[in-house]
Amino acid sequence: MNNPILVFHAGAQVGKFRFLLYFSLACLVGSMVAFYWIAFVIEEVELTNQERWLLALVVLALGVAFFGGMLIYSHRYVVWLWVDEQLREVDIETVALFGGRVRRFNVEELASIKYDAGELRTYYHHIRTPYLKLRVSGQRLPYVVDLQGYIPEEALFDKLVAKS
Repeated sequence: MNNPILVFHAGAQVGKFRFLLYFSLACLVGSMVAFYWIAFVIEEVELTNQERWLLALVVLALGVAFFGGMLIYSHRYVVWLWVDEQLREVDIETVALFGGRVRRFNVEELASIKYDAGELRTYYHHIRTPYLKLRVSGQRLPYVVDLQGYIPEEALFDKLVAKS
């Protein structure tokens, strides 16, 4: 890509996201330790052998599900978004367990970009976390652009969103 222009950066949200990703890894390790402890160490608990194994498997499954979900989401959470001046190519950097990974697409490959207000209302709270769902043709899951980040080139960003 010639002269890539930064149009989006997730900012402080990246630190929060990485914290959750590493926390989910710690939960996975904790669930593995708990699995071993429940299945092999404790015997004085008033559970049958089958109940202990079932409980151990449920604890392990929760750790695996949390970490697996965060790992999948990390491959879709956009940290940096660059485009060229002619809006022909897009570079997307997502979070990896260590570092990041960059993918390059032609703008024609972007199937759709849809805005979501990300609103959640409860009795006590009103949470608003707007984001864009950036779908690339041939991929099942969309990329997530958290709009709480920075958009240094708003005009170019708006052209990219309007193009698809």
